[in-house]
Amino acid sequence: MICSSALPLIEAQMDDELDPNGQALLRQHLELCPACRDAQARLRRLQGAIRGQDLYFRAPDSLRRRVLGSLREPERPERWKWFAVAASVALAVSLGANVFLSRASRTENFGLLARDVVSDHVRSMLSNHTIDVVSSDRHTVKPWFSDKLDFSPDVRDLASQGFPLAGGRVDYLDGRPVAALVFHRAKHVIDLFTWPSGAAVTAGVSQNGLNVVAWTKSGMAYWAVSDLNARELNQFARLYRE
Repeated sequence: MICSSALPLIEAQMDDELDPNGQALLRQHLELCPACRDAQARLRRLQGAIRGQDLYFRAPDSLRRRVLGSLREPERPERWKWFAVAASVALAVSLGANVFLSRASRTENFGLLARDVVSDHVRSMLSNHTIDVVSSDRHTVKPWFSDKLDFSPDVRDLASQGFPLAGGRVDYLDGRPVAALVFHRAKHVIDLFTWPSGAAVTAGVSQNGLNVVAWTKSGMAYWAVSDLNARELNQFARLYRE
């Protein structure tokens, strides 16, 4: 195992998300790699520091007295204007906060799914279980999925463009079984995960030395992940979208 593959497993271990097979592989690597042991120790110190922080603060007594005093003041007719202004401001803030939280939620969901995509790719590489059906013929790979999934993935062979199809397997992402199509680029492996999804996304990200490109087309989500450089992975994604 190389260090770039071990780092996602260290993070998963910290979150208690690592399966027994991954734990054994990580344990073997850590016994031989001082750099990754140091990285694990730094993450543990950071985790402990965050958990040790007091994230709640008591308001000063002077503020408490002012708030209680204002509530005891007799109401005057002109104060209703201020209540109306305050209500309008509160409504505007609430609408703005909802938009912000919605965008933040989408960003967080993308980050979590990207992490899962990377983890599934790394796990398949570490366990040498990258392919269930070995074939460069899309007419063999596509029917193979029909008995195992409730959808038919779009299987393409981009061998003439330098990305030959190697086969596929069934994996699990986003709470459901998905098709994982496997392509090669020189000595690099590209996993292309695909499943039905109505969530529109077009984005790219790099995590732990791996590149991820995601897009949607015709009601299907596509997530490509590889240690291939970002330029060539984006080229692969562009060819697949065409």
